[in-house]
Amino acid sequence: MTSEGEEAINRAETIEWVFHVALLASTRYREILQNKEILKCVYPDTIFTSENPKITHTIEGSDYIFTTTKNEIVGEHNFNLIKGHLITLSIVGLTAVLEHYLKEILKNHFCQNVDRGVFNSFKKAFEDRTKRNIEKYFDKYTRLWRYYQLRHIIIHNLGRVDQNFKKKTGIDQEEGFPNVFYPHEVSEYKKLIEDFVNFVDSHL
Repeated sequence: MTSEGEEAINRAETIEWVFHVALLASTRYREILQNKEILKCVYPDTIFTSENPKITHTIEGSDYIFTTTKNEIVGEHNFNLIKGHLITLSIVGLTAVLEHYLKEILKNHFCQNVDRGVFNSFKKAFEDRTKRNIEKYFDKYTRLWRYYQLRHIIIHNLGRVDQNFKKKTGIDQEEGFPNVFYPHEVSEYKKLIEDFVNFVDSHL
């Protein structure tokens, strides 16, 4: 495996790990707040004078204090927001890892310095050299390309499907509506990147 491939896989695994630990912590804390008996065990010396106590958090390295409430944390809508933000941040991060890998491969193995249109530039350079169509020989290409395009609508369109996304992916989703994100997609995208890196490295 190339050093570029090893770095990409390690970084992708880190993003996946951070995502799952953050989701686990949020889920468990929510469960604790929802169960009075467990809450008393976790915080035995704390007296709760309200059914909806304030919860504060001092930001590390500053004197800023963030304040929320129990109900805000345990509410289903807010919990879905937390999951959504964790998923989209992870997809953006994983796409950054993939794009950096492609840039490094283009620079170090194809003598090309590319800043825009990285994926398409890589695809052309790879296919010109190997005489292999990526879409044909990497059978998970369509799924990988969809995730790669998701970053654009996350960053530029608040996660809403637009005409450009539909055109590039060929997916028939209603324009103007948010794409629905699921927790398992972070691990799926990580595995796709890992498989793609192994595929590319094996042909260099």
